[in-house]
Amino acid sequence: MKALICWSHISGYMAACWRALASAGVDVSVLAFRTDVAGSGTQAAFKDDVVAGLDVRLLSPDEQQNAGLVLSHAVEKKTDVIVVPGWFHPPYRALVNATELAGVKFIMTMDTPWRNQWRQKIARLKIGSFVDRMSAVVVAGERAWQYARQLGVPEQKILRGVYGFDAAPLEDLLEQRKRSWPRKFLYVGRYVEDKAIDVLLRGYEAYRQRSQNPWPLVCCGQGPGRAAVQATSGVTDLGFVQPSELPRVLLEHGVFVIASRYEPWGVAIAEAQYSGLPVICTEACGASVELVRHLANGLLVPTEDSSALAAAMHWMQHHADQLPSMGEVGKELARPFAAEFWARRWKSKLEEVVAG
Repeated sequence: MKALICWSHISGYMAACWRALASAGVDVSVLAFRTDVAGSGTQAAFKDDVVAGLDVRLLSPDEQQNAGLVLSHAVEKKTDVIVVPGWFHPPYRALVNATELAGVKFIMTMDTPWRNQWRQKIARLKIGSFVDRMSAVVVAGERAWQYARQLGVPEQKILRGVYGFDAAPLEDLLEQRKRSWPRKFLYVGRYVEDKAIDVLLRGYEAYRQRSQNPWPLVCCGQGPGRAAVQATSGVTDLGFVQPSELPRVLLEHGVFVIASRYEPWGVAIAEAQYSGLPVICTEACGASVELVRHLANGLLVPTEDSSALAAAMHWMQHHADQLPSMGEVGKELARPFAAEFWARRWKSKLEEVVAG
């Protein structure tokens, strides 16, 4: 069975998932965007080598809008199934109606959560025929599942699980951390408006004011909010961290915190939990539905509420004795999203689609 996965920018976690799918016996090829690490701006700057060993064609910025090139590559692969990442990229979207691919099955991924917006309510009128062409739709989680249903996708066609993560490098971190639990908060993500880096910093400043011995906050990422990160007392900016460096960073911290005002899912939450970190996250984070259980493995706080975020940080500091047991609960909640299980679900759906 041959599958061509059309994707946006590469990442370490998706590369791990694609490798797991290939190891499960699927002939996987990938067409994705190349990230200019030097000038990536707000885009996560994963290096090309994160997809080493995979059959990957990386499109340069100039090639990404070349519909003819994308089509010729898809035809050349002689694939059974093509996976498209939603409807955002016209050259990928055009593959669905290409006569050269008339015998190919299509699967669409989507992570956009249902937010009851007017443009979502009328989306069926704009993309209904495109969605109907899909043999299956794979959603990130419950909130995207709700949007898929609003688009008219029947339950029989929907599978949860767009994202997974590389579990192997994180496997032993919880036990290692138990020897001496670090008193430090960690944020991993872009420094952009959607991630509410401003709310995170305000919340951290408020927490420092109410704590006699505040824990430091370490941030890993890049984006326009970097100057604010670097200017906030008690905060250390490590910049963008490549996948090979992430396990060490996770091991050195005691609580993961993310304050996003818009987060379709949040793989960083799953990675943090599997490493054994309790999590503070906002209700806006899509992964909170699947992964975070309040006061069991983390704390859920209202979106756009820096005071609640400060209180959550304060709670974590003053319940440090509970963090190891919370980490154990979180690791088990994250386990089903490891690349191994991601590949198992995807292979089953691919076989179902090919069989018709």
